[in-house]
Amino acid sequence: MKAEKTSVKLATGLCMLIMTAGCGDNILTAASKIASDQICQLSANEIKVLNQTLIDLGHQQQPPVEVPSITDLQAAAIANFLAVNNFCTIEDLQNLPTRIRAGEQLNGLDELAAAFGNIDPNNVNPDDLAHLLNQSIGASSSHGNGGG
Repeated sequence: MKAEKTSVKLATGLCMLIMTAGCGDNILTAASKIASDQICQLSANEIKVLNQTLIDLGHQQQPPVEVPSITDLQAAAIANFLAVNNFCTIEDLQNLPTRIRAGEQLNGLDELAAAFGNIDPNNVNPDDLAHLLNQSIGASSSHGNGGG
């Protein structure tokens, strides 16, 4: 009998958590994709949720940290960029500056440039792009590769 009550409480708590997070694309689905090396499968909505979570966390810091909000167009451009370049793991994002410096051709840069306006698709600054992704989805995309 006690095990049944515990199971019911657990199930109720889980249902409440899911209802609070919302249906479909939410922080739970986004975090699950990041944890399971499926960053390249994040939807634009999940990227927006991650960005809003970073904004909220930034406001809780002392002193507060300002994280810029992204638009639907920007979230879609990031989702496309991650997918077409097969950036699926945190390590993929951490290696992004090195890959750019090595001359690797990346797809989706024109869409990112159109969405953000401060990206030159013909001369990508590796650190700026890593910083943009880090502020948008929170997966650490820069680990101090130095110069460029």
